[in-house]
Amino acid sequence: MWPPDKLEMMCCNFRSCGRRQLGNAAVIVSLLILVHVASAATNLSVWAFPGSSGRILRQPDALGNRVLDYTSVGYQGGGVPIPDVPVKVTISPVAGDDTASIQAAINTVKALPLDTNGFRGAVLLNAGEYQVGSTLTINGSGVILRGVGSETNGTVLRATATNAYTLIQVTGSGSASSSTTHNITDYYVPVGASSMVLDSVSGFAVGDRVFVRRIATDQWITDIGMDQLCCEPDVSIWTASGYHIDMDRLITRIEGNRIFLNAPITTAIEARYAGGTVRKYTWTSRITNSGVEHIRGVSDFVVADDENHGWVLVQFNSVENAWARDVTSQYFGYACVAMYGGTRFTTARDCRSLDPVSIITGGRRYAFVLDDCTYCLVQNCYTDEDRHQFVTQSLTTGPNVFVDGQSDTAKSDAGPHHRWASGALWDNVAVNGNALDIQNRGNLGSGHGWS
Repeated sequence: MWPPDKLEMMCCNFRSCGRRQLGNAAVIVSLLILVHVASAATNLSVWAFPGSSGRILRQPDALGNRVLDYTSVGYQGGGVPIPDVPVKVTISPVAGDDTASIQAAINTVKALPLDTNGFRGAVLLNAGEYQVGSTLTINGSGVILRGVGSETNGTVLRATATNAYTLIQVTGSGSASSSTTHNITDYYVPVGASSMVLDSVSGFAVGDRVFVRRIATDQWITDIGMDQLCCEPDVSIWTASGYHIDMDRLITRIEGNRIFLNAPITTAIEARYAGGTVRKYTWTSRITNSGVEHIRGVSDFVVADDENHGWVLVQFNSVENAWARDVTSQYFGYACVAMYGGTRFTTARDCRSLDPVSIITGGRRYAFVLDDCTYCLVQNCYTDEDRHQFVTQSLTTGPNVFVDGQSDTAKSDAGPHHRWASGALWDNVAVNGNALDIQNRGNLGSGHGWS
């Protein structure tokens, strides 16, 4: 963290920073950047500051919108150390391709019973180089893939295939199954709020997982100027049906028809834009308590802009309470760690993305990318030569946090990439060679608009 006298907190309010005046819309995307200001006389922002007890106080605006509480991100919701899970199977490199032997070890541990902490055990890969010609899959809870270190003399997984593929995938399956749904009756639920009134709480109980939906309308699309994207190939205006915002939450308390949530909402819910809903869901096939650690991935390639080789080192899908720690990717085309749909409470810590190999253009070199995931933490990670280094994708709803990150020789900007990602924090993130941007990207890409 920077010293207090060198921090300034800034919050982008779309009512005042858009190219089209939004008037009373009060639509705020709660993206907070902590920016180094060498000459600042004070570190205190009017929007978030320490109180006398040391707690951060978050000042609301006239409508109640405030900077989010970001304390619930990462493994087990924050504040819980990543555990050291006991080793159950140990292997070393074999002659030729190692994919089958590593996958067999993973499957052996997956077949073990869960212990009282929700773990089955770790597969330990001894030092050496392992040739891996196809994706290694962890698709059971409580399974850890561990090496002895991510340096060149540690555990090295070499991606040898001549197609773009993920080397290690940690994944559940299926999707959320929704049930009971109720309407939100508040006229306005501000950014940062963690409670709301419903037309009924019948069928809801404390502990239920819910999606809080902020309904999008044609009028909202018009008011934020996203009906103006046009006139270039592959660019289209935003349509309301594609921009409903679902925020994954847990009911922690019920008082009358008011429900209280474990984390705040990231975009205001307004009756004049059709309001919102809360719907209960289950996701029984999402896995938990799995991770990858102390491993280096190196991708073979033929030429400097080769695109037919290892693409992602570690990918998370439909998983919660998971992690990647001390993993290093070298020469991969897209990402060191990618967190995709259905991923929650997941941490990437002490990871590095080095020397990516791909064409320097869209859809490449997103070193640490969060796409349709929530409560995720990217901490103390490093990247070089990447395009969008610490990045959120379309409609990704937080809270999500990037903290203590560094990018060197950046080919493009870090930050939210496109289409109304909300509730993300960049804290002490340095982008050397480019910038950290929160902006209306307009027609960039296929019509990224408000990032």
